[in-house]
Amino acid sequence: MFLIGDLPGGTPRSTATGISNGGRVAVGYAGSEQAGEFGAEAFRWTPDGGLEGLGFLGKKVNGRYSSGLQDISANGLISVGGSTAPEHSRALTWTTDLGMQALPMHDEAFIDPYLGGASAKAISHNGEWITGRMSMIDPSGDNEFIDEAVLWTPDGEVIRLGQLYDNNWRRSFALDVSNDGIVVGWSNSIFGGDEPFIWDAEHGMRNFIDVLLDEYGIDTAAMGWQINSLSAITPDGSVIVGTGFNRQFGRTEAFMVRIIPAPSTLTPLAVLGLFASRRRRYKPSA
Repeated sequence: MFLIGDLPGGTPRSTATGISNGGRVAVGYAGSEQAGEFGAEAFRWTPDGGLEGLGFLGKKVNGRYSSGLQDISANGLISVGGSTAPEHSRALTWTTDLGMQALPMHDEAFIDPYLGGASAKAISHNGEWITGRMSMIDPSGDNEFIDEAVLWTPDGEVIRLGQLYDNNWRRSFALDVSNDGIVVGWSNSIFGGDEPFIWDAEHGMRNFIDVLLDEYGIDTAAMGWQINSLSAITPDGSVIVGTGFNRQFGRTEAFMVRIIPAPSTLTPLAVLGLFASRRRRYKPSA
């Protein structure tokens, strides 16, 4: 373990959020002189160049700058994140050739200088898919806007991923995306909390708890688990990890689900769920 430092001036802090294959490029955000007190500036780190501040798309009305990178492609060429901009916060990409570029907004996005906006959370390892969140106009009129998971496709289209339930807590946040554009994250619960979702172009957004039960026979409730969020998915979509509450021990714990290809004469997929704790290991059969 070693320190990679922070940027000159501003609040002395730095957070690394993504790293390329081989560890040659890391990205994140840090305090800087230009960002001002309590502000942050996106950075890129390499062993040879150290920490490099990448600037901003623009500044808020009150003059405080803020930007940050959240993830990076496997080859280290494309980074994604968010920044304040003249009109509202924007999701962005950063490359060595083009620098910082704003990602497109959806036609139904909520646009306001002080509220809403968009940010990118993750990019697929192959650099083709980007996912994050965007503020959308609330069609029900209950709120000014709702935060919703979105997906930027390789063609530049912005796809709304929706929410699990149409209630007063309509919201969803995407946390990772595979090389095939499968998105995982969390969405609103019918009870007002959070529940895990998985999204793909064929099925749309689905509750991951229902997918495990209906397609693979894994009853997480019967196992004593309350799953809250999916945090990451492997590039090939074969392993998904997240966070849940283990009722047996009364604590929050990590879990892992492995999706294993089955012989062509059987069902398309077989699942081996591995729910791990420090004391016990659960290994349900498919």
